[in-house]
Amino acid sequence: MRTTHSLSYPCELSRFVVGSIPLGAIHMFWWRLSFSDQGLSKPKISINEEMESISKRFQELDVCGKITLKSKLREIAYLDVNSMSAPSEKVKT
Repeated sequence: MRTTHSLSYPCELSRFVVGSIPLGAIHMFWWRLSFSDQGLSKPKISINEEMESISKRFQELDVCGKITLKSKLREIAYLDVNSMSAPSEKVKT
């Protein structure tokens, strides 16, 4: 920790009273470390555009393409169900 992050060892920090480690014992880089929440707690992530694109593409495909696209969406939607199975016999390597 000392060479990679310029931090003191925990055994060295244990001599200080809990919660009152002087800044001189810590490298200057870590003084500026901030744990504030900068609006990251509620990310605005949406898949509406992607779902509309998939729906449009589904309507344009032929029957075979629709079946393929539907099977791929099922793999995403139902992670516990897939087409993979264990090998019938152990493979010698």
